[in-house]
Amino acid sequence: MQLIVLLLTPVILTNAADLNSLVPGNVAFSGNMYYYVKHRQQQGPYLLAPFSVQAVMGLTESGAKYVTALEIRDIVFYIHNTDDIEEAMEDALSTIPATITTTMFSDPAVAITDQFKEIECTSYLGTLKNMEFVDAEVAASNLNDWVDEQSNNHLHSSFSSTDFNDTTASVIVNTLLMKSTWANPFPADRTVLSNYTYYSDSTSKPVTGSVYMMTQEPLLYNYFESTEFDATFLEVPFDDPDTTLTIVLPNAWNGLPNLESSISKVITAPKYIQRPVQFSFPRIETLDGPWSLKQTLQDNFAIRLAFSNTADFSGIAGYPGDLVVNDVLQSAFIGFNEDGFEAASEAATTIQSFPARTFEVNHPFLFYIKYKGMVLFVGRFIY
Repeated sequence: MQLIVLLLTPVILTNAADLNSLVPGNVAFSGNMYYYVKHRQQQGPYLLAPFSVQAVMGLTESGAKYVTALEIRDIVFYIHNTDDIEEAMEDALSTIPATITTTMFSDPAVAITDQFKEIECTSYLGTLKNMEFVDAEVAASNLNDWVDEQSNNHLHSSFSSTDFNDTTASVIVNTLLMKSTWANPFPADRTVLSNYTYYSDSTSKPVTGSVYMMTQEPLLYNYFESTEFDATFLEVPFDDPDTTLTIVLPNAWNGLPNLESSISKVITAPKYIQRPVQFSFPRIETLDGPWSLKQTLQDNFAIRLAFSNTADFSGIAGYPGDLVVNDVLQSAFIGFNEDGFEAASEAATTIQSFPARTFEVNHPFLFYIKYKGMVLFVGRFIY
């Protein structure tokens, strides 16, 4: 039996199966993935890239057959037809304003089918690269170098020789590098050290630290005060109008667990109103992972056949039982500064026609980045 290792490494139409058809399943999968993985990683900042998970699992599903494919298709995408997934992924991967690569590294001895090569190239805009796994240390080093290059050294990939053995046949890697500027950049001269209230791992009492807080003059934003979640939503646009950051700030400094218990509802866009808002946001960077999603996918999503010796990936190579998924690994990085994602932008017009709300992100919060309604990143920041 040979093993496939999957690595997910992010740093966020007219036909029937377009990008929009991915949105309902993507939002549902994002909420479920956040909820289940959070229980395995309770403390500290936390970041997921659900679309990258879908990209690498989608390509794997294209090479799966029968029930093995059905499990992935129904649970990861909520779409029941492989062709529809492939068409929608092609649309998404070609339009999302990010550098996305989906690459399969395969041992030259594995005879990858021509059909799978074509799907990887056309639907997932990916490539097939030869790599020998006989020397596990060399293979790990080569993969780490490649991932670091694709992510501008943000992810610090940490494949090790223990991730491979003499039966490893292929590794499928998806990287998503997103750099974007705020539609309304923060003036650099208004960034100052400010108090940030959070809770530590050892006590439920509030702890005060200091962060660099970026602040704008009042600008017009999509804004929503939720009594259901006891929290305020602010949608912050980037220079690409289809890409937005949503910050969900609980009214209480310790209100984050209440939001996380209803995460699937929280990441469904509320009915915003436009209001002038004086917005203050911490300048932060966070790196999460790499860590394994295998147990979560098996226990909570009931994706089991893909990891078993009865898996059927004969659409990739060989016969049923020849290939099996060994693991799915997640690593993600995100950073916010005055310009956005490490880039410059134009100044914005100040709106002062109505009394402005104050939105100061000075305690733990949830955030997610969407493109046309599809979740690319979802996470929390504590301190």
